[in-house]
Amino acid sequence: NCSSLENVTIKNNGTIGVSAFESSSTENPATYVISNVGLIDESAFANCSAIKTLLVDTCVGNIGQYAFQNCSSLENVTIKNNGTIGVGVFESSSKGNPATYVISNVGLIGGSAFANCSAMKNCTIKNKGSIGKSAFANCTALENCTIKNNGLIGESAFANCTKLQKVRFGNQVGNINRRAFYNCVLLD
Repeated sequence: NCSSLENVTIKNNGTIGVSAFESSSTENPATYVISNVGLIDESAFANCSAIKTLLVDTCVGNIGQYAFQNCSSLENVTIKNNGTIGVGVFESSSKGNPATYVISNVGLIGGSAFANCSAMKNCTIKNKGSIGKSAFANCTALENCTIKNNGLIGESAFANCTKLQKVRFGNQVGNINRRAFYNCVLLD
């Protein structure tokens, strides 16, 4: 509940613990840069409503469940993570201005990880593992997505992305499960 945090830079070889920065916010747009972290634990930055720009650079471990849930101002997100993105990590984030997410080197994107990010407009996924069930479901502003992964695209992964027009696949996409693009009515 640190009410004045605007710019945070963390270079840490250890762990950012459970709920460490939860509900820290400010009225001004905030930038968080996190690099060389071993683990970002559960709900570590949940409800930080002022984070506008987030760079997670070389997180060698996991990003725990709900770590950035309800970060409603997110617009620019870049994640370079050698571990996994847990369940619901960004669920219900990015609700204001159009947002762009770039996700690379991730082992697994967990279920509902980016679900209900209603302002996510563009997404690039370059990961090594699977995209979990409902991972991007209900991202109603998502228009373009590039997927370069060699794993599974889970059931309902992009369901109800009603503005999704283009999906570009790399040459090594694995299986695409049922209903992965359900109700993507504008998809060519």
